[in-house]
Amino acid sequence: MSTEINIGFLVALMLYTSVIASWWIIFRKAGRPGWASIIPIYNIIVLLDIADLESGFFNALPFYIPVLNIIWFFILSYGLSSAYKKDIGFTFGLFLFPYIFFPILAFSKERISN
Repeated sequence: MSTEINIGFLVALMLYTSVIASWWIIFRKAGRPGWASIIPIYNIIVLLDIADLESGFFNALPFYIPVLNIIWFFILSYGLSSAYKKDIGFTFGLFLFPYIFFPILAFSKERISN
Protein backbone atom coordinates (compact mmCIF):
# COMPACT_ATOMS: atom_id res chain seq x y z
CA MET A 1 0.00 0.00 0.00
CA SER A 2 2.71 2.46 0.89
CA THR A 3 4.63 1.79 -2.34
CA GLU A 4 1.53 2.58 -4.41
CA ILE A 5 1.10 5.88 -2.61
CA ASN A 6 4.75 6.78 -3.14
CA ILE A 7 4.58 5.99 -6.87
CA GLY A 8 1.39 8.01 -7.24
CA PHE A 9 2.98 10.91 -5.38
CA LEU A 10 6.06 10.78 -7.61
CA VAL A 11 3.97 10.74 -10.80
CA ALA A 12 1.88 13.69 -9.58
CA LEU A 13 5.04 15.57 -8.61
CA MET A 14 6.57 14.97 -12.05
CA LEU A 15 3.43 16.19 -13.82
CA TYR A 16 3.18 19.25 -11.59
CA THR A 17 6.86 20.05 -12.17
CA SER A 18 6.48 19.76 -15.94
CA VAL A 19 3.56 22.21 -15.97
CA ILE A 20 5.35 24.70 -13.70
CA ALA A 21 8.50 24.51 -15.84
CA SER A 22 6.37 25.00 -18.96
CA TRP A 23 4.57 27.96 -17.41
CA TRP A 24 7.94 29.45 -16.47
CA ILE A 25 9.02 29.35 -20.12
CA ILE A 26 5.63 30.60 -21.36
CA PHE A 27 5.81 33.53 -18.94
CA ARG A 28 9.34 34.39 -20.09
CA LYS A 29 8.30 34.21 -23.76
CA ALA A 30 5.49 36.66 -22.99
CA GLY A 31 7.88 39.10 -21.28
CA ARG A 32 6.70 38.30 -17.74
CA PRO A 33 8.91 37.11 -14.89
CA GLY A 34 9.29 33.32 -14.83
CA TRP A 35 9.16 33.15 -11.03
CA ALA A 36 5.51 34.23 -11.23
CA SER A 37 4.63 30.68 -12.30
CA ILE A 38 5.31 29.31 -8.81
CA ILE A 39 3.18 31.76 -6.83
CA PRO A 40 -0.42 30.56 -6.34
CA ILE A 41 -3.21 32.87 -7.54
CA TYR A 42 -0.65 35.32 -8.98
CA ASN A 43 0.28 32.76 -11.64
CA ILE A 44 -3.36 32.62 -12.76
CA ILE A 45 -3.52 36.42 -12.87
CA VAL A 46 -0.41 36.50 -15.09
CA LEU A 47 -1.79 33.72 -17.33
CA LEU A 48 -5.02 35.71 -17.74
CA ASP A 49 -2.95 38.75 -18.68
CA ILE A 50 -0.91 36.75 -21.21
CA ALA A 51 -4.14 35.36 -22.70
CA ASP A 52 -5.35 38.97 -23.09
CA LEU A 53 -8.26 38.33 -20.75
CA GLU A 54 -9.39 40.55 -17.92
CA SER A 55 -6.79 39.88 -15.24
CA GLY A 56 -7.02 40.59 -11.53
CA PHE A 57 -7.65 38.90 -8.23
CA PHE A 58 -11.42 38.59 -8.69
CA ASN A 59 -11.02 37.09 -12.16
CA ALA A 60 -8.63 34.47 -10.76
CA LEU A 61 -11.04 33.35 -8.03
CA PRO A 62 -13.33 31.31 -10.33
CA PHE A 63 -10.37 28.95 -10.89
CA TYR A 64 -10.79 27.89 -7.26
CA ILE A 65 -14.57 27.27 -7.45
CA PRO A 66 -15.59 23.74 -8.49
CA VAL A 67 -17.33 23.40 -11.88
CA LEU A 68 -16.82 27.09 -12.67
CA ASN A 69 -13.08 26.43 -12.86
CA ILE A 70 -13.64 24.09 -15.80
CA ILE A 71 -15.37 26.81 -17.80
CA TRP A 72 -12.74 29.41 -16.92
CA PHE A 73 -9.91 27.01 -17.78
CA PHE A 74 -11.41 26.48 -21.24
CA ILE A 75 -11.64 30.24 -21.72
CA LEU A 76 -8.02 30.58 -20.57
CA SER A 77 -6.95 27.78 -22.92
CA TYR A 78 -8.61 29.55 -25.83
CA GLY A 79 -6.98 32.86 -24.90
CA LEU A 80 -3.53 31.29 -24.60
CA SER A 81 -3.79 29.43 -27.88
CA SER A 82 -4.99 32.60 -29.62
CA ALA A 83 -2.20 34.68 -28.09
CA TYR A 84 0.38 32.21 -29.42
CA LYS A 85 -1.31 31.98 -32.87
CA LYS A 86 -2.61 28.43 -32.42
CA ASP A 87 -5.90 27.05 -33.72
CA ILE A 88 -8.98 25.70 -31.94
CA GLY A 89 -7.57 22.16 -31.99
CA PHE A 90 -4.69 23.36 -29.83
CA THR A 91 -7.22 24.96 -27.49
CA PHE A 92 -8.87 21.59 -26.95
CA GLY A 93 -5.43 20.03 -26.48
CA LEU A 94 -4.56 22.57 -23.77
CA PHE A 95 -7.90 21.97 -22.13
CA LEU A 96 -7.97 18.16 -22.26
CA PHE A 97 -4.25 17.31 -22.07
CA PRO A 98 -2.48 20.22 -20.32
CA TYR A 99 0.47 18.03 -19.26
CA ILE A 100 1.25 17.46 -22.94
CA PHE A 101 0.21 20.73 -24.58
CA PHE A 102 1.70 23.24 -22.11
CA PRO A 103 5.21 21.88 -22.79
CA ILE A 104 4.44 21.96 -26.54
CA LEU A 105 3.42 25.61 -26.20
CA ALA A 106 6.48 26.39 -24.10
CA PHE A 107 8.97 24.87 -26.52
CA SER A 108 7.31 26.05 -29.74
CA LYS A 109 8.89 28.85 -31.75
CA GLU A 110 5.78 31.06 -31.62
CA ARG A 111 5.94 34.21 -29.56
CA ILE A 112 3.00 36.08 -28.13
CA SER A 113 1.25 38.29 -30.67
CA ASN A 114 0.85 41.80 -29.30
